[in-house]
Amino acid sequence: FNPNLAASNAIIFGPTGRGKSFLAQYLLLHYFRLKPRMIIVDIGGSYKRLTELLGGDYIALSSDANAALNPFIKLDGPPNAALLGELSGIVERMVKDEGQVHIDRVTQHLIRQAILRMYGGGCQPGFLELRRCFEAMTNDEGDLKDREICEGLAKRLSLWIEGEGR
Repeated sequence: FNPNLAASNAIIFGPTGRGKSFLAQYLLLHYFRLKPRMIIVDIGGSYKRLTELLGGDYIALSSDANAALNPFIKLDGPPNAALLGELSGIVERMVKDEGQVHIDRVTQHLIRQAILRMYGGGCQPGFLELRRCFEAMTNDEGDLKDREICEGLAKRLSLWIEGEGR
């Protein structure tokens, strides 16, 4: 764990019951002494006890919970290229059709433009605001096809914001 590095990423893989969670918690416990800011996304509750032991907050996420994850952080300006890439990647995964492997380059560009527009608007960044940006882009002058793509992106994002049954 080198604190001079921009990020500390790792992957642990192996068959069920071979100690992957134990090893990860062991590593996190040693990393904790450097006083890092940690966010652990945990499916199944394996890290609840460690989180409580270290004085952290464990937030259970479910469809009926009053909590949600917002990857859009408040910035004093537009996101840098790396963050823009990460944020657009999240949105791309959310708006893709099931089984669709890639999103075309025009749609990728429009997603990035909407994210930049959201950050330039002086509002609290989030999925609702991003949807508003896509909706606003449907009214922009320019290519009709681009406006139609933005309309579709707004609708697809709505499925995540409001749910499929609404």
